Amino acid sequence: MAPESVAWQALTAAALFAALSLAGAWLSREPLAQRLGLGRGRLDLGAGARGIVGLLGLSHAADAALTISGWRGGSALARLDHALSGLGPVEVLFPLAALALGAACAEELFFRGLLQRGLAQRLGEPIAITVVAVVFGAVHGDAAHGVAAFTLGLYLGALAARAGSIRLCMAGHAINNAVAVLEVANGWRVPGGEIPALIGGIAVALWGLWGLRSQPAAAEA
Repeated sequence: MAPESVAWQALTAAALFAALSLAGAWLSREPLAQRLGLGRGRLDLGAGARGIVGLLGLSHAADAALTISGWRGGSALARLDHALSGLGPVEVLFPLAALALGAACAEELFFRGLLQRGLAQRLGEPIAITVVAVVFGAVHGDAAHGVAAFTLGLYLGALAARAGSIRLCMAGHAINNAVAVLEVANGWRVPGGEIPALIGGIAVALWGLWGLRSQPAAAEA
């Protein structure tokens, strides 16, 4: 698959998720920004940064686990690697923008904004986070990509619930996608191989979650 095809597919899906999010929010009695969780949120800058770093750690741990298990080979993630591998500074810009800005922001609007916030009012936060993570994983296609997306969806759901806003999720998702694209394009790997990436990633993710748990919340805007 060509890099341009990857980018256009991501933007097409992003447009669909964004349209569904806006339509769903418009049908709600709440103001659009409030319904989708676009307010400033409750976490300060330090807690937010720690949450994003934790997400990056979890992403690398999930990728390492899939590689160790052998699930990654032949998966959609492997095909994505093949499409983006070795791209130059100019060639990578379109896929980078599509995946890091378009896909990440639109997915957070739909999954953590529209779906999770709506389900949380009816089922409670833990069930809403889990259900939406399952759906988030399912829409990512094959088993390997789906498992990784489900894992990250749980983390992003907890991040959205703790922050009271999806802004941090949008930023974290965008940064994670950007890092993934740049790593593949430039051939960057975590030093030491998959085992250090798995163990270190889990440790960083737990550190990020613990920071969210213990951080005193500021007033939500």
